[in-house]
Amino acid sequence: MEKLLCAFFCIFILLAPAHAAAEGEDAGEKVPEGSRSSFIDRIAVRTNALDWMLTIPNLGFEFDLKNSEFNDMTVGLSAKYNWNTWHYNRNNGSAYAPPVAYNLLDVRPEVRYWYRTRKGVLKKDDLSVENLLKNRKHPKTWRANYVGLYVNYATYTFKFGKKGMQGMAYGLGASTGYSLPMYEYRNGAVDVELGFSVGLQLCTRDMFVHNPDGYFYTQVLEGSKDMHMTPFPVISDLRVAFVWRHKSIKDKVKEDTERNRVVRAFNTIQGDYNYNDFTKAMYDEGLVNVHGNRKASEIMANDTLYRKGYMEQLDQQEATLRSYIQNAFSDDLKSDPRVYEIVKGYEEKLDELITKRKKDAVRQFEKEWAAARSGAAKAEAKAAKEAEKAAEENGEPKEKVKKPEKEKRQKKDRDKGETEEETTEETE
Repeated sequence: MEKLLCAFFCIFILLAPAHAAAEGEDAGEKVPEGSRSSFIDRIAVRTNALDWMLTIPNLGFEFDLKNSEFNDMTVGLSAKYNWNTWHYNRNNGSAYAPPVAYNLLDVRPEVRYWYRTRKGVLKKDDLSVENLLKNRKHPKTWRANYVGLYVNYATYTFKFGKKGMQGMAYGLGASTGYSLPMYEYRNGAVDVELGFSVGLQLCTRDMFVHNPDGYFYTQVLEGSKDMHMTPFPVISDLRVAFVWRHKSIKDKVKEDTERNRVVRAFNTIQGDYNYNDFTKAMYDEGLVNVHGNRKASEIMANDTLYRKGYMEQLDQQEATLRSYIQNAFSDDLKSDPRVYEIVKGYEEKLDELITKRKKDAVRQFEKEWAAARSGAAKAEAKAAKEAEKAAEENGEPKEKVKKPEKEKRQKKDRDKGETEEETTEETE
């Protein structure tokens, strides 16, 4: 299991920066020169004061995934270790187990998303990260908040009373907290971090007692348990930590106002011109409004015209969408090179989005169209059957149903074959 944990962390370390770089390229994001961060600016070293109070040495490292003060994703690794509390007899040098034991090893990789709150109204129907985490009536802009995911491996030995316990644990859970600027030096800064981690643990537990005569531990089967999952989440870490950074947290996790403005504009555009919202019912309603009932019915009866008209309206929506983009950023595209790069990147993403939504819209249109034709055929057959039944009840002669040409040909061929067989038999 330890190997799997290490492999997971190594893969994450290798892929996370590549993912972040790819995300920046897809969005067309280019970091302005004034907001670039050097390699040392992206490193943070952390130690937890609470663990030191419990005599547990500990150390943690964190690294920004983007070389920008707008960075909001970090990956880190922390470890704590309290060495074995075995003692030695000065007279003969023999080791003995003390009556009180407190040993702990914990190693955990973690990925965090950092953000700052801002003035805004929390929308009940909006479940986006932007809405749930950032929008607040009373934002605390002086601190940087984070939420994260972690995995950990731990071994422990605890004995403070008559019985003790020891074992190992594997954990998976979430972290949250925030960081505050504390003191700045000429070449660095110290920040304070408050937070906690909570998650599920897969662990073992061996109970033992201390034998004072032989200075050793004896296992107790009662209370011991093999590998099992904790029935409820447990708090695996509490942090009142001091963090050294070359650049203080107050100068990091900033809002990229230009990029956010472009993103909001594109979100509005996508909401106003959503191909998935252009359904068959809307298309039919538009045909009636523009051409009237009679002409609309003629178009609906012609498969080629009906489908062609739907595709033309999709193309018209796309043209309107693209002209809206140019109008929305016409001034910035000429004056601000960075906005131009961001918009260019989002236009490329929009091309993929338009292609996908067109396919989805046409697929849904064809599905609804086929269902409508099938429903109309069933309704027509049902009406004919009811009319035939009513005629029989009124004593009216049953109308001769005209058979399709195909059935007529098949019947003619069968009659012809039977005639030939009779002729052959007579000849014999």
